Amino acid sequence: MPMTYDEMEQEIRSLREELRTNAAILAETRRSEDRLFRIFLIVPGLAVAILGALLAYTINVQSNFVNKMDAARSSLDQQHTTDLATQRNEFATLKKDLWKENDNRLAEFRQEIEKAKDGPTGGTLRYDAIAHISFANR
Repeated sequence: MPMTYDEMEQEIRSLREELRTNAAILAETRRSEDRLFRIFLIVPGLAVAILGALLAYTINVQSNFVNKMDAARSSLDQQHTTDLATQRNEFATLKKDLWKENDNRLAEFRQEIEKAKDGPTGGTLRYDAIAHISFANR
C-alpha cells in the first residue's frame, strides 16, 4: 500500500531528525578523535621532553661531579707534593743538625783525649775512662 502525503512528511521529518542526530554524533566523534589525536601527540612529546630534561640534568650533575673530583684530586696531589717537599727539607735540616752535633761531640771527645794524654797519667788513660768522659758530657 502506498504512503499517504502525511506519512511521507512524517517519514521525511523522521529522516531529518535522524540526520541531525547522526550529524551531532559524527561531530562529537570527530571532536573525540581530535582530542585523542592531540593526547597521543602531546603525551609522548611531554614524555620525550621530560626524559630529555632529565638526561640533560643527569649529564650536568655528572659533569659537575667529575669536575669537583678532578679539582679535589688535583688539590690533594698538590698538597701531597708540598708536604713531601716540606718533609724532605725538614729531614735534610735534621740530618745536617745531627751531623753537626755529632761533629761537635767528636771534637769535644778528641779534646778530652788530648787533655787526658797531657794529664798526670801520661797518656795511659783507659777506655772506660774515655767512655765515662764522653758520656758525662751528654
